[in-house]
Amino acid sequence: MLTAIFCYLFDEERFLEHNRTFSSEAYHRRFCAGRNEYDTLTKIEQNFKVNLTDWKMLAVVRDPLERFVSGFADKCLIIVIVQNLKCFMERQYARMMKKASTPSLPANFDDDHFFPQNWRCEFNTRLRDFEIIRFDTERTAGFLTELVAAFNESKVPSDELSFIKASVDEKRTPHSTKDSKEHTLARQQILSNEQLLDLLIKMYFYDFVLFGFPFPGFGKTIE
Repeated sequence: MLTAIFCYLFDEERFLEHNRTFSSEAYHRRFCAGRNEYDTLTKIEQNFKVNLTDWKMLAVVRDPLERFVSGFADKCLIIVIVQNLKCFMERQYARMMKKASTPSLPANFDDDHFFPQNWRCEFNTRLRDFEIIRFDTERTAGFLTELVAAFNESKVPSDELSFIKASVDEKRTPHSTKDSKEHTLARQQILSNEQLLDLLIKMYFYDFVLFGFPFPGFGKTIE
């Protein structure tokens, strides 16, 4: 969804001319592929010949538990039928530890979807330069309000803001797993198993801490 929103803002005219919609955009067929995407902040500064300290930078983050559960439900339970949650989490944690000790390790598909969010966007040195917006599937209206307010502060035209709000409200993206049986199953498995919950917190400890999300407790959520 965010990729579609920023593509629309990047090239509104062509986005609409080609009858693109937010809900139909997907990674492998995204309209702005390679045109407004950069691997590092340094490349952005070099390309636009700017100092990013003068820019308003936004980062959208998600509760680590919900992010993991959604990814596992979509990529594993629905697409490739990987049923063993414990095995997957242990392998992914080992992969994270390997990446931490070997930064040059090339990223694969799972890395992109399951590695900690604090490893992105050069947060290790630039976290304070970002305005962090928390995405919550239970309060999408609140998230949208925050996002639109940030856009409004950056002088995004009102007609474009109206289009964004209407498009986001229209319908969910194709890979959304909220309310699915797969999502519910994976979430319940983690919250009812102390070993899996401990592993999840080890995997995403600094995501919880740096982005202000509450740690999930065994059988419940605690602040």
